[in-house]
Amino acid sequence: MPVLTNIADDRERRRLEVALHDSEAQLRLALESARMGVWSWDFASGEVSWSDQMGPLYGLPYGTRSINSDQFFELVHPADRAIVRTHDRLFAERGGDYSVEFRVVLPNGSVRWLEGRGRGVVPDDRVKATRLLGVTIDITERKASEEALRASERQARSLLATADRQARERSLLDRVRAALARNIDLTALFRSVVDAVADTFGYTQVSLYLVVEGHLLLQHQVGYNRVLARIPLGNGVMGRVARAGVPVLLEDVRTEPAFLGAIAGIESEVCVPLFDDGRVVGVLNVESTGGIAMGEADLRLMVALSEHVGAAIERACLVDDIRASERRLTLALAAAQMATWDWDIAGGVVVRSAGTPAFFGLPPEFENGDPSLYHPYFHPDDRHLIDEANRRAITSGSRYVAEYRIIRPDGDLRWLREDGEAVRDDEGRPVRVIGVTQDVTTRKRADEALAAERDLLTTLMDHLPDAVYVKDTRSRFLRINRAGAHGIGATDPSQVHGKTVFDFFAEPLARGFNADEQRVLTTGEPLLNKLEAQDDDPETTRWWLTSTVPLRNREGDVVGLVGSSRDVTELHQLEEELRAATLAAETASRAKSDFLATMNHELRTPMNAIIGYSHLLLDGLDGPLSLEQHRDVSRIASAADRLLALINNVLDLAKIESGRFDLDSEQVRLEEIFEQVRMELAPQASGRRVDLVFELPADLPAISADPQRLRQIMLNLVGNAVKFTEHGHVTVAARASFSEIELIVRDTGIGIDPAAMPFIFDEFRQADSSTAR
Repeated sequence: MPVLTNIADDRERRRLEVALHDSEAQLRLALESARMGVWSWDFASGEVSWSDQMGPLYGLPYGTRSINSDQFFELVHPADRAIVRTHDRLFAERGGDYSVEFRVVLPNGSVRWLEGRGRGVVPDDRVKATRLLGVTIDITERKASEEALRASERQARSLLATADRQARERSLLDRVRAALARNIDLTALFRSVVDAVADTFGYTQVSLYLVVEGHLLLQHQVGYNRVLARIPLGNGVMGRVARAGVPVLLEDVRTEPAFLGAIAGIESEVCVPLFDDGRVVGVLNVESTGGIAMGEADLRLMVALSEHVGAAIERACLVDDIRASERRLTLALAAAQMATWDWDIAGGVVVRSAGTPAFFGLPPEFENGDPSLYHPYFHPDDRHLIDEANRRAITSGSRYVAEYRIIRPDGDLRWLREDGEAVRDDEGRPVRVIGVTQDVTTRKRADEALAAERDLLTTLMDHLPDAVYVKDTRSRFLRINRAGAHGIGATDPSQVHGKTVFDFFAEPLARGFNADEQRVLTTGEPLLNKLEAQDDDPETTRWWLTSTVPLRNREGDVVGLVGSSRDVTELHQLEEELRAATLAAETASRAKSDFLATMNHELRTPMNAIIGYSHLLLDGLDGPLSLEQHRDVSRIASAADRLLALINNVLDLAKIESGRFDLDSEQVRLEEIFEQVRMELAPQASGRRVDLVFELPADLPAISADPQRLRQIMLNLVGNAVKFTEHGHVTVAARASFSEIELIVRDTGIGIDPAAMPFIFDEFRQADSSTAR
C-alpha cells in the first residue's frame, strides 16, 4: 500500500507540476512573472546567458544578461558548489535532463534556495549537447515549508514515541490530520480541531482564538456555558502566550494571578501559540475541571497539535493567496482584454479561458474545445494568417504570433492578437501550444486614425504654398513640406530630414537663423513675422516672412519648434517702391510748405493794400460814391477779405506741415468765444431763417487754449452748419467731461454722407466738391 500511495502521490505530483508549469507559462505571457528566469550555458565558452528575470533571483540587478562560469559559482553558496559541479559533470558525461537544487548568498547576506532545470541542445552534426537550456525557480518558500514540516513531524514522532498516551495521541493527531486534509476553510478547520481535542482526550473545556487588531477573538469552543469572546492581548494567560509566543502550563490555576476564568471550578490550563510563517496568529487553550490536573504530557501534545494547526493555517492562507492571485490574474486579463488558451496539437482540442467567447460576441456558455467552431467568425481575408501561424507552431515549434480580424454575429469588426509558445515532448517535438489572446481593436483603430491624420497632415502640408516645417531641439529638420524643401534648394523633403540650416545657407545667414530658433527653444516665446533675406545679394535675394513657435509635449516641456515661411519678395519690392514714393511726396510737400511760408509777405502786402484802399473808398475819403460804385467797391472789399482769409488758412496749413505753427495758450472764457461767434454769424443765420442757439452751463470753468485758433475753429464749424442748414436750427453747446471740455455743434441740415466720414479731416477734402456747394 505505501508503494501504491507513493506512486499515486508521485502521479498527482507530476500532474500538479504540469498544471503548475502551464499556469506559470500563461501567467508569464500575461504579467511577466519575476519569480522564474531562463538561462543558457554554452559549454565551449563557459558563458551563461540569462533572461532579464534571472538577475533578481541571485540578488543582481534586473536585466543582468550574461555571466561566465566563474562568476556564477561565486554566487553559489560555498557548501553547495561541489553539488552543482557534480551535477554539471554528470550531465556532461551522461546527458539527459538536468536538475539541481542549491543555495545562493544574496548581497544582503540572506540565503535563497534555487532549483535549476534544463535540457541539453544537441546540434544536428553532433552527438553530444553543446549547450544547456533551462529555467531557474525560487524554491526558498518550499524548502522552508519542507524543513518546517520535517521538524514538526520529527518532534511529533518523538513525543508520540515517549508519551504514555501514545495510542490516543496518535488517534487524535490522525483525526486532526484528516480534518486538516479535508478542510481548507479556517472556520470549519477550527471547529474540527476543537471537537477532536475534546472528544479524544475528554478535555472538558477547549477553545481556539485568533489574533485580530490587538485582541484575541474566539473562533470555536467546547464545554463553556459562559465564554470570553474577546480578550485584549495585554490580559490573562492567553494574552501573554499570544504576545510572547511561548506555551504555558498551569497545573494549578490558583497559583497564577493573571488567570482569567470564564467559569468556576477550573483546575488546570494549557495554552499554546499558533504560528503562521513564524508569526503568532492565535492560541489553542485547554482547561480541566473536576479535580483533573494536566501535566507535561498534555503540554507536549498540545504543542504538537498546534504545529499541525499552524501548518494548516499556513496552507489555508497559501490557498487564499493562490485564489487571490488567480482572481487578480482574472481581473488583469479582463482589464487588458485578454484570455488564455491551451492547444493540444495531437488531439486538435483548444481549451480557452472563460473570457474568450466575449471576444467573438458569443454567450459565455459557447462550446469550448473544438477550434473549428470559431472559424466562421474569422475574417475571410485573414484566415491564411491563422493557418500560417498554426503551421509554423506545428512544424518548427516557433513562437505563435497572429494578428487577425473577426466578424461578430452582430456584424461588428474586431481585431485580435494571439501570442503563444510551443510545449515540447522528450524528443523535442511540439505537442501543445499555450498562449494568450488580446482584443487589440482599440489600438488598431487608433493606429488607423493616426495614419489617417498623418496622411491628412501630409496632404495639407504638401499643398500649402507657404513653407511649413518641424524641428527638434537641435534645430534639425524632422518634417518639411514640398514648398519648404523647394524654397531652400532641395528637390524632395526627404533630402532635408535630419539636416540644419547650415546645410543649405551660407554660414553668416545660417548663424542668424539658428540663433533665432535657439532663442525660441530656450525662452519658449514665439518669434512672429520676421522678414528675412535668403542671401546677401540685394538684386537676386528672395525675402521671406517667418514665424517660429515652440513645440511642447503634454507636460509643457519644449521638445522642438514649428515654423512657417512665406515668400514676400514681390510684396517687399512694392513696399520699397511705396516707401520711396512716400519719401518723395513728403519731400515735395515740405518744399511746398516752405514755399508758401516764404511767400507770406509777398501775398499779404498787396492784399492789405487792396483791402485798405477799398475801405477808404467806401468811407468816402475821395468823395461820395454812387450807388453802383459803392456796390462794386463793396464786392471788391468782400472778395479781398475772403481771399485774405483763404491765404491765412493756407499759410497756417503750411506752417503746420513745416512744423513752424505755434499756439499761444492762455486762460479763455468760453462764453466770450461763443459771444464773438454769435455776433459774427448771427446776420448769416438770420438771412437763412436759421435759429442760432448757444447752450453754455453757468459753472463751466475757464480753459487753457489759443483764443484766436479756438475762435477760428468754432467759426468754421458753426459757419458750415449754418451754410448747409436750409431751415431749423444750429445748436452750439459745451459740457465738462472729467478733466476736459467737450464742444458740440448740432444742426438740422443735410448732415454728412457716411461714406465721406473717414475723409473729413483730410486736406482740401469736401463731401460735395461741386461749385454750387
